[in-house]
Amino acid sequence: MRQIHSYQIHLSNSITLEHIIQIHQDVAEHASDVYLYQGDQIADAKQLPNLLSFFMVKEAGDLLLIIDGVDVEEIYNKIVDCCNEYISHVQLRYKDEAVHEHASVVL
Repeated sequence: MRQIHSYQIHLSNSITLEHIIQIHQDVAEHASDVYLYQGDQIADAKQLPNLLSFFMVKEAGDLLLIIDGVDVEEIYNKIVDCCNEYISHVQLRYKDEAVHEHASVVL
């Protein structure tokens, strides 16, 4: 079953290149879509150049993690485990267990 979850994540420090690459690799092995959003910047985590650019201009602070697909919890846990030393707070913002094929969600 498709799901969509969004999480407000507070990063206390900038993430290292090694961890950015790990996020990309973890996301790339799944069929789900993963996006990071802060201010006017959005990154598709499956696109490494896009993800690198996002973290180059991103400041420490809050960002929105959006995961859309069938293995949402597994991807979320991999990302949080990978970046745990940089995360000071996580809050679930939105969760829908049965996203319809043509649904739109405003976050």
